[in-house]
Amino acid sequence: MATTYPTVGTLAPGEAFVNYTTNKWSVQPGSVTIDVYSSPQIFIDNNVSYVEVGILHNGTFPVNGYIAATSSLAVIDYCFYTMNNIWHPTFPDQKYYVFETQKSLSVYDQFGNFSWTMSAGTMICTDTGAPGDTYKNLMILYGYEQNSQWWAAINNVNYGFIDTGIEQGSGCTTWGLKLNRSC
Repeated sequence: MATTYPTVGTLAPGEAFVNYTTNKWSVQPGSVTIDVYSSPQIFIDNNVSYVEVGILHNGTFPVNGYIAATSSLAVIDYCFYTMNNIWHPTFPDQKYYVFETQKSLSVYDQFGNFSWTMSAGTMICTDTGAPGDTYKNLMILYGYEQNSQWWAAINNVNYGFIDTGIEQGSGCTTWGLKLNRSC
């Protein structure tokens, strides 16, 4: 009798999700839809490396499950460009990955409190693409570009968070962040 492995949902090509194993927002890089399993047992039984993930499924985020480790690429791999050492008094001296918002998104302070709404089409920067510890729908945010100048996302502190828009969609054109790739 064949072993069955229960699933909690699927990930389509290019779909966004949180990779808990790497603690990064990620995308499914394959060309076919993959199953997300409720336990890692299928991978253990087949000696395949796996990662724990949080996906959008039937309007709920996060729905937790497991996929093969090869089915995940960090969103920072799809940034538009990188910057080193942005001159700004509150930004740490490190590498930043730049993305564009594809819809209006809420910005939050370090404690998860709403601060303001960012317009669609705004360039933003993050250092890791990490989700929030408490609010997994958020991604760490350092700054945004306006009038060819970089500004701190939250005044007088070095970082905040941006809502990724995951609860409204996780696909290439429905997620809140535009990535440097074709859909």
